[in-house]
Amino acid sequence: IRDSLYTDSFLSIHFPYPPVHEQQAIAAFIQKERTEMLQMESLLIRSIELAKERRAALITAAVTGQIAMEDMDK
Repeated sequence: IRDSLYTDSFLSIHFPYPPVHEQQAIAAFIQKERTEMLQMESLLIRSIELAKERRAALITAAVTGQIAMEDMDK
């Protein structure tokens, strides 16, 4: 047998929550962390792009003979 949760009984349930000033501090902390994470994501994406460009340049240089294959291990 399943118990049902009807609107009137659901709305009568009390949920604990922190005071407004604490909620604001939590929200500010989350926003600050989110901003830092977005900045780190942007830097990581740029680093990946630069690594891909560097890889392509190395491959081109090796294929065109601009660098010796022996130098690739160093």
